[in-house]
Amino acid sequence: MSRTLDHPAEARLADLLRGRLLAGIHTGRLAAVDRLPSYREISDEPGMVLRAVARAYAFLEAEGLVEVRGRSGVFLAEQKRVGGRLLAETRGAVPA
Repeated sequence: MSRTLDHPAEARLADLLRGRLLAGIHTGRLAAVDRLPSYREISDEPGMVLRAVARAYAFLEAEGLVEVRGRSGVFLAEQKRVGGRLLAETRGAVPA
């Protein structure tokens, strides 16, 4: 899978999902191996399209933020920590 999303709407969706995940990690709402909403659940939200959700999750998997486990679902990937704290490059990606 390419690490770029050619369609602007898909890129925005990937950014939105990425922001949600990172915010959840840093606020403690999400932990490693938490199951995330399904493709269909997200595509049911206003403005979301199933194809774009699938491509966004694939992009986030390539980044190492999620693990797509076929029919089992999408799970938050284990994030690297040093001394119990998230690494700076992950922490810096949280939207302000």
